[in-house]
Amino acid sequence: RELAAIAALAPAGTASVATGAAASREAVLALPRDRVDVLHLATHATLDTQIPALASIVMSRRDATGAERPGDLRPHDILALDAHPALVVLSACDTAAEPSRAAAGLMNLTRAFLGGGTRYVVSSRWAVGDASAVALMTEFYRGLLQDGLTPDAALARAQRTLAASPAWRAPFHWAGFVVTGAAP
Repeated sequence: RELAAIAALAPAGTASVATGAAASREAVLALPRDRVDVLHLATHATLDTQIPALASIVMSRRDATGAERPGDLRPHDILALDAHPALVVLSACDTAAEPSRAAAGLMNLTRAFLGGGTRYVVSSRWAVGDASAVALMTEFYRGLLQDGLTPDAALARAQRTLAASPAWRAPFHWAGFVVTGAAP
């Protein structure tokens, strides 16, 4: 639902959506250099509190035939990407979370994209609900794609919109998402 809502906001012919078996680690690793402006990953993430390098974005673990394949996109994979989108949106739980106090400042998923050349990363500091993520991301992309807002302004407006909604008023639904930007 999230990807369909976002794709509907994009200008015709500019969005490519991969779901199911097509949403694979290999597909992300094969993204072409300088041809991806925004990468949106609506999936799950894992956090390893002891070994930050084992954090991952969980992609499809089965191919179209049902055969198993590696599905974890880890920080070292992200750093090695050829594609460096200006904006990466990690619509998944804990993608901006620090692994532990002892590991604070070490590589996490957000830092991996920034270290690889991405200008802005939208990610979450805690677990996010699927339905509220759809609502927040729809509002975020409305601001970004239709109103020409910067990522930080689009996220702030989307968060205010959800905060004003009776269904999503609780900060749990919207306050966990942050924009992290690299220096120009």
